[in-house]
Amino acid sequence: MKNNLYYTPEINELHIGFECEVLGLIGAKEDQRLFSQTTIISEKELPILHLLEFRVKYLDQSDIESLGWLDGELRGMTSFIFNEMDPDNEFQLYYQFDNQFAQIYNCHSEFVFQGTIKNKSELIKLMNQLNINNNVKEF
Repeated sequence: MKNNLYYTPEINELHIGFECEVLGLIGAKEDQRLFSQTTIISEKELPILHLLEFRVKYLDQSDIESLGWLDGELRGMTSFIFNEMDPDNEFQLYYQFDNQFAQIYNCHSEFVFQGTIKNKSELIKLMNQLNINNNVKEF
């Protein structure tokens, strides 16, 4: 697993609905710089994104589980199951936390995604693209 829990996203990663933390200043002293709690970028932030400093938490197990995935068995990668109670709509996610590599298979064991997923916002976007969960809101 990564030693650092956060990274600075590239500008092309940012979009409406992206979850991140924004650097703010308390007073005028440099040592009083603090990152906010998680912020979800809205349309009002778009014009000033280039003026702000961000950090994003790497995807972790709690993020994955918060989106409805259940912890599965270990096969070289950590696995998660989505819609376990509905075999016709079940998905399997294999994830390597050290390099953010993921594979997703549908209920027919057909491969539907392979690549990296760095953060929770990327997983939400991917789940919407793959129609994995109609309850996940993408802004």
